[in-house]
Amino acid sequence: MTGQDVTSPHVLREYSLIADGERGAVIGPQGDVAWMCFPSWESPAIFGGLVGTRGRYSVHPGDEWRVWGGYYEEGSLIWRSRWVTGDGVVECRQALALPARRDRAVLLRRLKAVRGRACFRAHLEPHAGFGADKVTGLRAEDGVWSARSGPVHLHWTGAAQAAENGGGLVLELELAEPAGRQLEHLRRAPDDDRIDASLLIPPVRGALPADDPRTVATLDAVRDQLVDDGFVYRYQIDDRPLGAAEGAFMLCGFFLALAEQQQGRTAQAVRRFERIRSGCGTTGLFTEEYDIRQRQLRANLPQALVHALFLETAARLGVCSA
Repeated sequence: MTGQDVTSPHVLREYSLIADGERGAVIGPQGDVAWMCFPSWESPAIFGGLVGTRGRYSVHPGDEWRVWGGYYEEGSLIWRSRWVTGDGVVECRQALALPARRDRAVLLRRLKAVRGRACFRAHLEPHAGFGADKVTGLRAEDGVWSARSGPVHLHWTGAAQAAENGGGLVLELELAEPAGRQLEHLRRAPDDDRIDASLLIPPVRGALPADDPRTVATLDAVRDQLVDDGFVYRYQIDDRPLGAAEGAFMLCGFFLALAEQQQGRTAQAVRRFERIRSGCGTTGLFTEEYDIRQRQLRANLPQALVHALFLETAARLGVCSA
């Protein structure tokens, strides 16, 4: 993604929802709160970018070149937005806090540099009444910004360095990678630190325990570095973007689904399975690779190993049709 307004609309399947029972917030793939009504579900929206009205609260990497993704923490409505940038992997963990009250909402957003440094940009400009109410009362006291839009009063903490900008607040900050971070995932070779999706196979086949730190780190590294639009590349061949040298490997996609199931992430595994199997041809046959950009099949047709793993994954996940 480059040069695009983070509040630009996307297809609905790319949005997530966080909620506290009294109200909900729709999170866009680029880190914007695309829709949120307050104080309750049926109230006027204070953030309404989803339908083109004013009112925004966006948090996103400063790097214009980034690949977005995210996932729910198991058994919760806590959403983790993740982006792969030119400098590393960054994350925003967000939720509406509990216990909920009708007259107050607490929207939590925590930023993290997962790998490499992280440059973030946050923009807060609330407009209650479906965008009709202006922002007034902007002031900072003891590091807390306060504002008002119509009947809604807001307090923004953790943004003491924010500056007024066009009726709203803008914050730019840089987070360093956690100190002492060491390479934990399995490596392609003693002299090659790159992650390889084929390294998911040893834990899936029982060569490593599922709770081994290297198993978990390898799974996370594959998800962070080798996944694009739900499909999985085997490894980064050179400095070119994923997909420039070869297509996504269908076999690796099904192994990632099995690895996610092994970690108890069943919902993610089923979604991964459904995404990978959508890359078959109109006859139902799989090839070795899939071109994500052109939506075309690549390499060997049919690929027997892919079909075999497709059937195994379907059986393990219990998604076989009767």
